[in-house]
Amino acid sequence: MPVILDIKTKSGKVSRVKLPVEIWQKNKEWSFKQNTNEEIESITLDPDHVFPDSNEANNSWISATGIIEKDVNLDVYLGTYSNKVSPIKIIFAKRRGVINVEITGYPKFNVEIIAKDTFESKEAGLKFEFDESKKGFNMLLPEGEKIPFTRL
Repeated sequence: MPVILDIKTKSGKVSRVKLPVEIWQKNKEWSFKQNTNEEIESITLDPDHVFPDSNEANNSWISATGIIEKDVNLDVYLGTYSNKVSPIKIIFAKRRGVINVEITGYPKFNVEIIAKDTFESKEAGLKFEFDESKKGFNMLLPEGEKIPFTRL
């Protein structure tokens, strides 16, 4: 199969790279050069989740952590969270190695890990910073407001 990658730079620019299926005929290992002067923030293999994959959790590399996501136990973040002042609930779930978030009254969206205990959804414009215990997080709004949530 061909290889499709999204390469995200520190400025937020995302470039899609499509490598032909023939790369597999040449070797067990391969490399390519990305033409950029910017520092690479993350690389995601099969970003659209269209190819068969028994473990999608190892399809991303993030420069902030220097590790492949498979090295991060995503299960510790899963669960239902609430806020004392707001009636909404936020559910962190995992499907095919990808974390998705459902907020009461809003459509589901995926998040990606961008730093230790921190997830982001560009689509929703939200960040989630988990505490050390993983029993709660702050939801960071685009305006900079932090809303605390705790696990039910």
